[in-house]
Amino acid sequence: MVPGKFSVIVPVFNSRLHLKLCLDSVLTAIGKYGNAELIVLDNGSTDGSYEILQQDYKGVQICSVPGLTIAAVRNHGAELSNGEYLSFIDSDCVIPDDYFQRALEVFCSTHADATGSMVALPDTANWIERNWHALHERKTEGYVNYLNSGNLVVKSAAFAQVKGFDTRLRTGEDADLGNRLRHAGGEIYECHAVRAIHLGIPRSLGQFVRRQAWYGQGMLGYLHLWRPVATMLIYPMLALLGVLAFYFMHGPLAVRLLIFLLLFNMIPAAAVTYRLRRLGHVPPLLPALFLYHCFYVGRFFGLARTLVGGASRSYRKES
Repeated sequence: MVPGKFSVIVPVFNSRLHLKLCLDSVLTAIGKYGNAELIVLDNGSTDGSYEILQQDYKGVQICSVPGLTIAAVRNHGAELSNGEYLSFIDSDCVIPDDYFQRALEVFCSTHADATGSMVALPDTANWIERNWHALHERKTEGYVNYLNSGNLVVKSAAFAQVKGFDTRLRTGEDADLGNRLRHAGGEIYECHAVRAIHLGIPRSLGQFVRRQAWYGQGMLGYLHLWRPVATMLIYPMLALLGVLAFYFMHGPLAVRLLIFLLLFNMIPAAAVTYRLRRLGHVPPLLPALFLYHCFYVGRFFGLARTLVGGASRSYRKES
C-alpha cells in the first residue's frame, strides 16, 4: 500500500455517452494531485465503451469483467489497487481537478474512514431530478450513515477490514457497506467539496421509474434495513385497500374518495414528511408526493421482477 495514494476505481457498463468526460476529468485530477492511479473495469458493454477504453486510454489499467454485480466489479478493482485510499467514481460522473486534495483534507482533519458527498446535478437537470435531489440533499456537512458509491472515497484498510462490498447484492451495496463500516467502529463524513457531478440522470418519468425498479431488484439483499423494505411492501397494499374502499364501501362519494386519497397517499406522504424533518426546509410538496409515488411503483416492480427470477446480476442501471 502506497501512503497518500488514491486508487480510482471506475466501473463501466454501456457508458459511451459520458465515458470520456468522466475519465478525462479523473485524469486531470490525477495529474494535479500526482500520487494516484486509475483502474477502469468494463462489465460487458455492448455500446462501444470497451472499444473507447482500448483505443483512447492505453495508459490506463483496463479490465474486462462481464456478468458481475456492481459490488463484485468494485471489489475486483480494489484487489488490483495499491493506494492508501480507494476512490469509487461512477462512469457517468465528472469530478473537479482538486478532488483528491479535498478528500485528503477530510482524512487529515477528521477521524473519518470514508468521505464523499451526494452526487451533484448538472445545469441541464430537469424538474424530476431537481425535485428528487432537493428531497435528499443535505445542506450541512458532517457524519452520515452511508454515502452513494458513485462518489465515495474510503480508506483501503477500513474497506479490507469489512471485506469490501457484499458481492451477493445486486443493488444497495453502498448502504450495506456503510452499515458494516459503522458497526466496525468506522465513521463516514460527507464533505460537499469532495464533489462529483452526475451526468447520467433520468430525463423522463419512465427512466426515473425504471431506475428505481433496477434498485428495487436488490431490496431482498438488505432486509436488515427493514423500514424501507416494509414501506415498499405496505404501499401497494394500502393503494389496493383504497381502491376497494372507494368501489365497495357504502356511503357518500365524497367520503369514499377521501378514504381512497388518504390510503393511497399515506406512504408517500410519510416519506415526504420524514424528508422534511431531516432537511429542515420545505421543497415543493406536490412534485415531492408525485415522485414518491413513482419511486414506490418502481421499487415494487423491481422486487417483483426479482421474485419471478428476471433480475440481472450484472452492473446495469436501467434508463
